[in-house]
Formats: sequence, structure tokens, C-alpha cells
Amino acid sequence: MTLDLGARARLDAAFAREERRGLMQAAAARSAATVAILGWLAAVNSERGASYAWVLGCASFFLVTGLLQFWLYWRGLAPAWGSYVFMLVDSFALAAVLLIPDPFAAQVLPLPVPLRYASFMYFFILLMQAAFSFRPRLLLWTGLSVAVAWTLGFLWIASRPETLLDPPVKVGRASMLARYLDPHYASVLKYENEVVVFLLVSAGLALLVRRSRSLVAERADAERARGNLARYFSPKVVDALAERDEPLSRVRRQAVGVLFADLVGFTTMAEDMTPEEVMAMLRDFHGRMEDVVFQHNGCLEKFIGDALLATFGVPDTGPRDATDTLACARGMTSETEH
Repeated sequence: MTLDLGARARLDAAFAREERRGLMQAAAARSAATVAILGWLAAVNSERGASYAWVLGCASFFLVTGLLQFWLYWRGLAPAWGSYVFMLVDSFALAAVLLIPDPFAAQVLPLPVPLRYASFMYFFILLMQAAFSFRPRLLLWTGLSVAVAWTLGFLWIASRPETLLDPPVKVGRASMLARYLDPHYASVLKYENEVVVFLLVSAGLALLVRRSRSLVAERADAERARGNLARYFSPKVVDALAERDEPLSRVRRQAVGVLFADLVGFTTMAEDMTPEEVMAMLRDFHGRMEDVVFQHNGCLEKFIGDALLATFGVPDTGPRDATDTLACARGMTSETEH
């Protein structure tokens, strides 16, 4: 089954609203995570003074940008491409914060040293934020943005003349160990593992989100079709039709029970009633007759004013179709007497 254009437009609009709400939740979750990280950095940082302020200031930058994004999404001011720009800026800003040395530190470490830390895992907070959007393209964009930002940072450090990269394979074990322990050493293998794993995770999450969106669309389509069937068929028949891919496509001839019913003297009664009273009576009549038809496994074909047409033995014939037709007629008579 496929959604019609109107249903597809409504579903796309619903996805757009949920994407905006997801981005708001993501910005809020990111801000909460940043507050937790700020508290942790404030507790474990042994240095004070300008270096202390530098570290907390860099972390506070992401708190401010997170709150700014939340406000823009909340007010509906962020354009459709805004989330992509935010993610790109955040990726480069985070890479700069993690790799650029603290200018106020008491001891300035060699540039390759930050590459040895596990600080790359902070990028997964950005991936978490993108996942909240329920937007596959944003997840892929986040993976690419982080990969590019981290690659540029690594190349900047690797291009320094004092930086040592992976030694040749033929170098002895002692020489390799000495290079690994050198503070100017930058591991290409570690960089490759970080970027490849991050790209794979972002691509996997993008596929997962895309599949989730497809399942939601298929479920909405199925429920819409089921709702349409439920207007005319009994619940048992709806269940049977819902299990078929094309329940009504095959043309065939078969014996069915047909029941016509209407209200005797309806026109005379309606002449002395207001339009509102007429509609209320018809709605009550239709609802009660519909229940009786469905109780006897019938299919409600249509209402025509105070009249209705119901069939029995559709879509599949059964041994009780004629019996159900007569039983339904008696049930209608009994229902109208109450």
C-alpha cells in the first residue's frame, strides 16, 4: 500500500514537527550533559587562575550554543538548514578545543599529546544530539563533519616538523617502543580507528532512523486502510482483509445475502422536526443499525438518508450468509423497538 498525496503531506508535516521537538530535546540534553561535564572539569582540574578559566570557558561555550539552539528551535526561528550549520560549527569548535593547547597552562605539552587522550568520545554527544532529530541526513552530516574536523586537526599536528608518526614496519621492537613513548608521537592508527568507527556508527544510526521512519509510515498507511475498512466491514472481516495484500482487487461472482432497510414514515416524521433533530435521529439510527450489521458479520455498503444497504458473504462466502441476513433483519427490528 502507498499513502495518497494528502496523507503523505500530513505525515511529512508530522515528521517535521517531531524533528523540531527532537532537536529541542537534543539541545536540552546536550546542555544538561555540558553542565555535568563542567561540574566534573571544575572538580578534577588541579590548576587554578587563567588556565582554570580557560578550560571552563571553553566548556561553557558549548553550553551557550546549546541553549541558543534550544531557544531558536523553541521559537521556530531556526531555518531548515540551521541544524546542519550548528552541527558543522560544533564539530570544528570541539575539535579545536580538544586539540589546541591551553595557552595559560603552567606546562605546555607537545601538540600530539592530546591525541592520546580519550577526548574523541566527546564527539558522540554531538551524534546523540543528531539522533534526537529523527533525521537520517543530519546523522550522516554529523559523521562527516566530525570526520573532517578531526582529520584537519590531526593533519595540522602531523604536519609539524617535530611530530613523529608511525615508524616503518622494519624498525626493531625497541625503536618502535621508544617512538611510541615519545611525547611528540602521533598515532595514525588511533586516528584512523576513531574516524572509521565514528563514521560507521553514524551511518548505522542513520539507517536505523530511516528504517524507523519507514515503519511509522507503513504503520500509518495500514491503520488508515484499516480505519477505512472498519467503516463498512465487521471487525472480523476487517481482520481478514487486513491480512491480505490486495483484498478487493480480484473480480468474481458469488452468492451473497443482501439486506435493504429504511425507516417507515421517515418523511412524515421529519416534516415536524428541526434539521438538528433530524440529523440527531439519523446519526442514532445509523449507529445502532451499524452495530447490528457488524454483530451478524455483515458488510455495510452505504447509507442513503434513512435507508441502508448491507451484504453478507462478502468478501468470502460462508454457510451462514442467508441465516445471518435474516438474523440481522430481526435484530434491526428489535433494536428499533427499544
